[in-house]
Amino acid sequence: MVLFEIVYPNKFASKFFFVVFVIYFSILMALRYRVGGDTLAYMSSYSYIPTLDKLELQDLLYTISDPLYVLLCSISKSIHPSFYVFQIIHSIILNVSLSVFLMRYSKMLLFSFVLFLFSNYLYFSTEILRESLAVCVFLFAFKYLFNRMYLKYYLCCIVAFGFHVSAIILFFIPLYMSFNIKTKLYINMLFFLFLLLLKDVVFDFFVQNVLPVNIASKRSIIEEDQEKTLNWIIGSLIRQVIIPLVFVFIYRKVLRKTSWLDDVIILYVFLGIGSVFYQTIFYRFSNYIILFYMLLLSNLFYDIFVVRNRCLFSFLCVSVFVLFFLCLSWRNHMSDYSFIKNGFIRYQIWYPYYSIFDEQMSANREIYIYRRLWLTYLLYCLYIMRVVIWFNVWIL
Repeated sequence: MVLFEIVYPNKFASKFFFVVFVIYFSILMALRYRVGGDTLAYMSSYSYIPTLDKLELQDLLYTISDPLYVLLCSISKSIHPSFYVFQIIHSIILNVSLSVFLMRYSKMLLFSFVLFLFSNYLYFSTEILRESLAVCVFLFAFKYLFNRMYLKYYLCCIVAFGFHVSAIILFFIPLYMSFNIKTKLYINMLFFLFLLLLKDVVFDFFVQNVLPVNIASKRSIIEEDQEKTLNWIIGSLIRQVIIPLVFVFIYRKVLRKTSWLDDVIILYVFLGIGSVFYQTIFYRFSNYIILFYMLLLSNLFYDIFVVRNRCLFSFLCVSVFVLFFLCLSWRNHMSDYSFIKNGFIRYQIWYPYYSIFDEQMSANREIYIYRRLWLTYLLYCLYIMRVVIWFNVWIL
Protein backbone atom coordinates (compact mmCIF):
# COMPACT_ATOMS: atom_id res chain seq x y z
CA MET A 1 0.00 0.00 0.00
CA VAL A 2 2.74 2.43 0.98
CA LEU A 3 4.83 1.62 -2.09
CA PHE A 4 1.74 1.99 -4.26
CA GLU A 5 1.12 5.40 -2.71
CA ILE A 6 4.64 6.49 -3.67
CA VAL A 7 4.91 4.96 -7.13
CA TYR A 8 1.31 5.64 -8.22
CA PRO A 9 -0.02 8.42 -5.99
CA ASN A 10 -3.77 8.76 -5.74
CA LYS A 11 -5.23 11.04 -3.10
CA PHE A 12 -8.59 9.30 -2.89
CA ALA A 13 -7.04 5.84 -2.54
CA SER A 14 -4.54 7.11 0.05
CA LYS A 15 -7.27 8.69 2.16
CA PHE A 16 -9.49 5.62 1.88
CA PHE A 17 -6.86 3.14 3.01
CA PHE A 18 -5.58 5.58 5.62
CA VAL A 19 -9.04 5.81 7.17
CA VAL A 20 -9.39 2.01 7.05
CA PHE A 21 -6.04 1.51 8.80
CA VAL A 22 -6.79 4.12 11.46
CA ILE A 23 -10.20 2.64 12.22
CA TYR A 24 -8.72 -0.87 12.44
CA PHE A 25 -5.96 0.09 14.86
CA SER A 26 -8.33 2.31 16.84
CA ILE A 27 -10.62 -0.65 17.45
CA LEU A 28 -7.65 -2.88 18.21
CA MET A 29 -6.38 -0.52 20.92
CA ALA A 30 -9.82 0.36 22.27
CA LEU A 31 -10.85 -3.26 22.81
CA ARG A 32 -7.60 -4.64 24.22
CA TYR A 33 -7.63 -6.47 27.53
CA ARG A 34 -4.63 -5.98 29.84
CA VAL A 35 -2.31 -5.36 26.91
CA GLY A 36 0.54 -2.91 27.50
CA GLY A 37 2.85 -2.33 30.41
CA ASP A 38 1.61 0.88 31.95
CA THR A 39 -1.98 0.08 30.97
CA LEU A 40 -2.13 -2.33 33.91
CA ALA A 41 -0.93 0.39 36.27
CA TYR A 42 -3.55 2.78 34.88
CA MET A 43 -6.22 0.13 35.37
CA SER A 44 -5.17 -0.26 38.99
CA SER A 45 -5.30 3.48 39.74
CA TYR A 46 -8.59 3.82 37.80
CA SER A 47 -10.40 1.86 40.50
CA TYR A 48 -9.65 4.60 43.05
CA ILE A 49 -11.05 7.45 40.93
CA PRO A 50 -14.64 8.36 41.89
CA THR A 51 -17.50 8.89 39.46
CA LEU A 52 -18.42 12.40 38.38
CA ASP A 53 -21.23 12.81 40.94
CA LYS A 54 -18.80 12.01 43.78
CA LEU A 55 -15.81 13.88 42.41
CA GLU A 56 -14.33 16.56 44.68
CA LEU A 57 -11.53 19.08 44.29
CA GLN A 58 -9.13 16.97 46.33
CA ASP A 59 -9.72 14.12 43.88
CA LEU A 60 -8.64 16.33 40.97
CA LEU A 61 -5.52 17.21 42.92
CA TYR A 62 -4.94 13.55 43.75
CA THR A 63 -1.76 13.44 41.71
CA ILE A 64 -1.42 17.23 41.33
CA SER A 65 0.15 16.94 37.87
CA ASP A 66 -2.79 15.53 35.90
CA PRO A 67 -6.19 16.82 37.10
CA LEU A 68 -7.74 16.71 33.61
CA TYR A 69 -6.77 13.06 33.27
CA VAL A 70 -8.54 12.34 36.57
CA LEU A 71 -11.58 14.30 35.31
CA LEU A 72 -11.65 12.31 32.06
CA CYS A 73 -11.42 9.05 34.01
CA SER A 74 -14.24 10.20 36.26
CA ILE A 75 -16.43 10.98 33.25
CA SER A 76 -15.61 7.58 31.75
CA LYS A 77 -16.40 5.83 35.00
CA SER A 78 -19.73 7.65 35.21
CA ILE A 79 -20.67 6.14 31.85
CA HIS A 80 -19.61 2.67 32.98
CA PRO A 81 -17.30 1.55 35.82
CA SER A 82 -15.21 -0.59 33.49
CA PHE A 83 -11.81 0.66 32.32
CA TYR A 84 -12.82 -0.34 28.80
CA VAL A 85 -14.83 2.86 28.47
CA PHE A 86 -11.77 4.99 29.13
CA GLN A 87 -9.76 2.88 26.66
CA ILE A 88 -12.37 3.52 23.97
CA ILE A 89 -12.46 7.26 24.66
CA HIS A 90 -8.66 7.46 24.76
CA SER A 91 -8.34 5.54 21.49
CA ILE A 92 -10.86 7.83 19.78
CA ILE A 93 -9.11 11.00 20.99
CA LEU A 94 -5.65 9.77 20.03
CA ASN A 95 -6.51 8.41 16.60
CA VAL A 96 -8.81 11.27 15.60
CA SER A 97 -6.16 13.80 16.61
CA LEU A 98 -3.51 11.86 14.73
CA SER A 99 -5.72 11.56 11.64
CA VAL A 100 -6.72 15.21 11.53
CA PHE A 101 -3.13 16.32 11.97
CA LEU A 102 -1.76 14.04 9.24
CA MET A 103 -4.59 14.87 6.81
CA ARG A 104 -3.87 18.55 7.33
CA TYR A 105 -0.09 18.49 6.91
CA SER A 106 1.06 15.22 5.35
CA LYS A 107 1.64 14.77 1.61
CA MET A 108 1.65 10.97 2.02
CA LEU A 109 -0.91 9.84 4.56
CA LEU A 110 -0.22 6.12 4.53
CA PHE A 111 3.53 6.51 4.69
CA SER A 112 3.33 8.94 7.60
CA PHE A 113 1.01 6.66 9.52
CA VAL A 114 3.12 3.55 8.90
CA LEU A 115 6.25 5.33 10.11
CA PHE A 116 4.47 6.35 13.30
CA LEU A 117 2.98 2.88 13.62
CA PHE A 118 6.43 1.27 13.63
CA SER A 119 8.03 3.85 15.89
CA ASN A 120 5.66 5.10 18.60
CA TYR A 121 2.06 4.02 18.06
CA LEU A 122 1.96 1.22 20.65
CA TYR A 123 3.89 3.39 23.08
CA PHE A 124 1.36 6.22 22.76
CA SER A 125 -1.65 3.89 22.81
CA THR A 126 -0.77 1.66 25.78
CA GLU A 127 2.10 3.14 27.80
CA ILE A 128 1.89 6.93 28.13
CA LEU A 129 -1.88 7.37 28.27
CA ARG A 130 -1.73 10.71 30.08
CA GLU A 131 1.07 12.22 28.06
CA SER A 132 -0.41 11.07 24.75
CA LEU A 133 -3.54 13.08 25.62
CA ALA A 134 -1.31 16.11 26.17
CA VAL A 135 0.33 15.42 22.80
CA CYS A 136 -3.14 15.34 21.19
CA VAL A 137 -3.88 18.78 22.60
CA PHE A 138 -0.58 20.04 21.18
CA LEU A 139 -1.39 18.62 17.74
CA PHE A 140 -4.67 20.53 17.87
CA ALA A 141 -2.94 23.69 19.12
CA PHE A 142 -0.16 23.63 16.54
CA LYS A 143 -2.29 25.52 14.01
CA TYR A 144 -2.41 28.40 16.50
CA LEU A 145 1.35 28.29 16.95
CA PHE A 146 1.83 28.13 13.19
CA ASN A 147 -0.41 31.18 12.66
CA ARG A 148 1.07 33.00 15.67
CA MET A 149 -2.21 33.08 17.55
CA TYR A 150 -0.38 32.83 20.86
CA LEU A 151 -3.28 33.45 23.23
CA LYS A 152 -5.21 30.44 21.90
CA TYR A 153 -2.01 28.43 21.78
CA TYR A 154 -1.15 29.09 25.43
CA LEU A 155 -4.70 28.28 26.50
CA CYS A 156 -4.26 24.90 24.82
CA CYS A 157 -0.91 24.52 26.58
CA ILE A 158 -2.65 24.95 29.92
CA VAL A 159 -5.10 22.20 28.94
CA ALA A 160 -2.22 19.94 27.87
CA PHE A 161 -0.43 20.63 31.16
CA GLY A 162 -3.59 19.49 32.92
CA PHE A 163 -3.11 16.06 31.38
CA HIS A 164 0.63 15.69 31.98
CA VAL A 165 3.34 17.80 33.57
CA SER A 166 5.75 17.20 30.67
CA ALA A 167 3.62 19.62 28.64
CA ILE A 168 5.53 22.42 30.38
CA ILE A 169 7.92 22.27 27.42
CA LEU A 170 5.12 23.57 25.19
CA PHE A 171 5.23 26.98 26.91
CA PHE A 172 8.81 27.52 25.70
CA ILE A 173 8.40 26.36 22.11
CA PRO A 174 7.23 29.76 20.73
CA LEU A 175 10.37 31.42 22.15
CA TYR A 176 12.63 28.84 20.54
CA MET A 177 10.71 28.97 17.25
CA SER A 178 11.05 32.76 17.09
CA PHE A 179 14.74 32.46 16.21
CA ASN A 180 15.89 31.86 12.66
CA ILE A 181 17.34 28.49 11.75
CA LYS A 182 20.98 29.59 12.02
CA THR A 183 20.42 30.95 15.52
CA LYS A 184 18.69 27.69 16.48
CA LEU A 185 21.72 25.74 15.28
CA TYR A 186 24.03 27.94 17.35
CA ILE A 187 21.78 27.45 20.37
CA ASN A 188 21.91 23.69 19.83
CA MET A 189 25.71 23.74 19.63
CA LEU A 190 26.02 25.80 22.83
CA PHE A 191 23.52 23.52 24.55
CA PHE A 192 25.57 20.48 23.57
CA LEU A 193 28.83 22.04 24.81
CA PHE A 194 27.16 23.14 28.05
CA LEU A 195 25.89 19.64 28.80
CA LEU A 196 29.16 18.08 27.69
CA LEU A 197 31.17 20.24 30.10
CA LEU A 198 28.80 20.40 33.08
CA LYS A 199 26.82 17.19 32.82
CA ASP A 200 29.13 15.18 35.08
CA VAL A 201 29.13 17.90 37.74
CA VAL A 202 25.34 18.16 37.81
CA PHE A 203 24.81 14.40 37.60
CA ASP A 204 27.38 13.59 40.32
CA PHE A 205 25.80 16.12 42.68
CA PHE A 206 22.33 14.71 42.02
CA VAL A 207 23.43 11.11 42.55
CA GLN A 208 25.55 11.77 45.64
CA ASN A 209 23.00 13.96 47.40
CA VAL A 210 19.61 12.79 46.19
CA LEU A 211 19.49 9.38 44.55
CA PRO A 212 20.03 6.19 46.54
CA VAL A 213 23.36 5.35 44.92
CA ASN A 214 23.30 1.66 45.79
CA ILE A 215 20.29 1.06 43.56
CA ALA A 216 20.79 3.77 40.95
CA SER A 217 22.04 1.25 38.42
CA LYS A 218 21.67 1.19 34.69
CA ARG A 219 18.44 -0.74 35.06
CA SER A 220 16.83 1.43 37.69
CA ILE A 221 13.13 1.76 36.96
CA ILE A 222 12.90 5.30 38.31
CA GLU A 223 15.86 6.55 36.32
CA GLU A 224 14.55 4.72 33.23
CA ASP A 225 17.98 5.25 31.76
CA GLN A 226 20.77 3.24 30.29
CA GLU A 227 24.44 3.05 31.01
CA LYS A 228 25.88 5.63 28.67
CA THR A 229 28.76 3.85 27.05
CA LEU A 230 30.61 5.49 24.17
CA ASN A 231 28.72 3.30 21.68
CA TRP A 232 25.39 4.31 23.20
CA ILE A 233 26.26 8.02 23.05
CA ILE A 234 27.46 7.79 19.44
CA GLY A 235 24.36 5.81 18.45
CA SER A 236 22.04 8.34 20.11
CA LEU A 237 23.80 11.27 18.45
CA ILE A 238 23.50 9.63 15.05
CA ARG A 239 19.84 8.65 15.53
CA GLN A 240 18.53 11.80 17.21
CA VAL A 241 20.86 14.54 16.01
CA ILE A 242 22.85 13.76 12.87
CA ILE A 243 20.18 11.95 10.82
CA PRO A 244 17.49 14.63 11.37
CA LEU A 245 20.04 17.31 10.40
CA VAL A 246 20.89 15.36 7.25
CA PHE A 247 17.23 15.31 6.24
CA VAL A 248 16.95 19.05 6.84
CA PHE A 249 20.13 19.55 4.78
CA ILE A 250 18.64 17.51 1.89
CA TYR A 251 15.49 19.56 1.99
CA ARG A 252 17.23 22.93 2.01
CA LYS A 253 20.39 22.33 -0.01
CA VAL A 254 19.66 19.42 -2.36
CA LEU A 255 15.99 20.08 -3.12
CA ARG A 256 16.49 23.81 -2.52
CA LYS A 257 13.21 24.03 -0.64
CA THR A 258 12.29 25.54 2.67
CA SER A 259 9.68 24.07 4.95
CA TRP A 260 8.19 25.08 8.26
CA LEU A 261 9.02 21.54 9.35
CA ASP A 262 12.72 22.41 9.28
CA ASP A 263 12.34 24.64 12.33
CA VAL A 264 10.40 21.98 14.23
CA ILE A 265 13.00 19.32 13.43
CA ILE A 266 15.78 21.60 14.71
CA LEU A 267 13.82 21.67 17.97
CA TYR A 268 13.71 17.86 17.83
CA VAL A 269 17.51 17.91 17.47
CA PHE A 270 17.75 20.20 20.52
CA LEU A 271 15.71 17.72 22.55
CA GLY A 272 17.76 14.87 21.08
CA ILE A 273 20.93 16.49 22.40
CA GLY A 274 19.32 16.69 25.82
CA SER A 275 18.27 13.03 25.59
CA VAL A 276 21.89 11.97 25.12
CA PHE A 277 22.73 13.38 28.55
CA TYR A 278 19.40 13.23 30.41
CA GLN A 279 17.38 10.63 28.57
CA THR A 280 14.48 10.32 31.00
CA ILE A 281 13.60 14.02 30.93
CA PHE A 282 14.25 15.01 27.33
CA TYR A 283 12.95 11.80 25.78
CA ARG A 284 9.59 12.65 27.33
CA PHE A 285 9.73 16.10 25.73
CA SER A 286 10.59 14.55 22.36
CA ASN A 287 7.22 12.76 22.35
CA TYR A 288 5.59 16.07 21.41
CA ILE A 289 7.76 16.43 18.30
CA ILE A 290 8.22 12.84 17.08
CA LEU A 291 5.17 12.96 14.79
CA PHE A 292 6.62 16.03 13.04
CA TYR A 293 9.75 13.97 12.35
CA MET A 294 7.63 11.28 10.68
CA LEU A 295 5.89 14.06 8.75
CA LEU A 296 9.19 15.45 7.49
CA LEU A 297 10.34 12.02 6.30
CA SER A 298 7.12 11.31 4.40
CA ASN A 299 7.03 14.78 2.84
CA LEU A 300 10.68 14.46 1.89
CA PHE A 301 10.00 11.19 0.10
CA TYR A 302 7.09 12.79 -1.70
CA ASP A 303 9.16 15.74 -2.92
CA ILE A 304 12.05 13.54 -4.03
CA PHE A 305 10.29 10.55 -5.55
CA VAL A 306 6.70 11.41 -6.42
CA VAL A 307 7.23 14.92 -7.76
CA ARG A 308 10.28 13.86 -9.76
CA ASN A 309 8.72 10.54 -10.84
CA ARG A 310 11.72 8.32 -10.03
CA CYS A 311 9.68 5.15 -9.69
CA LEU A 312 12.41 2.50 -9.56
CA PHE A 313 14.64 4.62 -7.36
CA SER A 314 11.74 5.41 -5.05
CA PHE A 315 10.87 1.71 -4.80
CA LEU A 316 14.42 0.77 -3.80
CA CYS A 317 14.90 3.67 -1.38
CA VAL A 318 11.56 3.23 0.34
CA SER A 319 12.16 -0.52 0.64
CA VAL A 320 15.53 0.10 2.29
CA PHE A 321 14.07 2.76 4.56
CA VAL A 322 11.11 0.64 5.64
CA LEU A 323 13.50 -2.26 6.25
CA PHE A 324 15.63 0.04 8.40
CA PHE A 325 12.60 1.02 10.47
CA LEU A 326 11.52 -2.60 10.81
CA CYS A 327 14.98 -3.58 12.01
CA LEU A 328 15.07 -0.70 14.47
CA SER A 329 11.61 -1.56 15.75
CA TRP A 330 12.51 -5.26 15.95
CA ARG A 331 15.65 -4.50 17.93
CA ASN A 332 13.71 -2.28 20.32
CA HIS A 333 10.94 -4.85 20.81
CA MET A 334 13.47 -7.62 21.35
CA SER A 335 15.11 -5.85 24.30
CA ASP A 336 15.90 -8.23 27.16
CA TYR A 337 13.97 -7.43 30.37
CA SER A 338 15.28 -10.43 32.31
CA PHE A 339 16.46 -8.11 35.08
CA ILE A 340 12.81 -7.97 36.16
CA LYS A 341 11.54 -11.36 35.01
CA ASN A 342 13.79 -14.08 33.73
CA GLY A 343 13.38 -14.61 29.97
CA PHE A 344 11.00 -11.69 29.46
CA ILE A 345 11.38 -9.89 26.11
CA ARG A 346 9.92 -6.41 25.56
CA TYR A 347 7.49 -7.39 22.80
CA GLN A 348 5.65 -9.56 25.35
CA ILE A 349 4.27 -6.34 26.83
CA TRP A 350 1.90 -6.27 23.82
CA TYR A 351 1.90 -9.85 22.61
CA PRO A 352 -0.11 -12.02 22.89
CA TYR A 353 -3.04 -9.71 22.25
CA TYR A 354 -6.30 -10.35 24.10
CA SER A 355 -9.56 -8.48 23.68
CA ILE A 356 -12.27 -7.58 26.16
CA PHE A 357 -14.45 -10.30 24.62
CA ASP A 358 -12.31 -13.17 25.87
CA GLU A 359 -10.56 -11.46 28.83
CA GLN A 360 -7.57 -13.75 28.92
CA MET A 361 -4.39 -12.81 30.76
CA SER A 362 -0.77 -13.43 29.86
CA ALA A 363 0.97 -14.90 32.91
CA ASN A 364 4.39 -13.60 31.83
CA ARG A 365 3.08 -10.10 31.29
CA GLU A 366 1.23 -10.01 34.60
CA ILE A 367 4.30 -11.18 36.57
CA TYR A 368 6.55 -8.72 34.77
CA ILE A 369 4.23 -5.74 35.30
CA TYR A 370 3.63 -6.35 39.00
CA ARG A 371 7.29 -6.96 39.71
CA ARG A 372 8.08 -3.73 37.92
CA LEU A 373 5.42 -1.84 39.88
CA TRP A 374 6.70 -3.15 43.20
CA LEU A 375 10.28 -2.36 42.25
CA THR A 376 9.24 1.14 41.24
CA TYR A 377 7.44 1.62 44.55
CA LEU A 378 10.45 0.37 46.49
CA LEU A 379 12.85 2.63 44.63
CA TYR A 380 10.51 5.57 45.08
CA CYS A 381 10.33 5.01 48.85
CA LEU A 382 14.12 4.77 49.06
CA TYR A 383 14.39 7.90 46.96
CA ILE A 384 12.09 9.85 49.31
CA MET A 385 14.03 8.61 52.33
CA ARG A 386 17.29 9.77 50.77
CA VAL A 387 15.84 13.20 49.99
CA VAL A 388 14.59 13.59 53.57
CA ILE A 389 17.98 12.56 54.99
CA TRP A 390 19.84 14.88 52.63
CA PHE A 391 17.47 17.77 53.49
CA ASN A 392 17.96 17.27 57.25
CA VAL A 393 21.74 17.12 56.86
CA TRP A 394 21.70 20.27 54.72
CA ILE A 395 19.53 22.13 57.27
CA LEU A 396 21.77 21.12 60.18
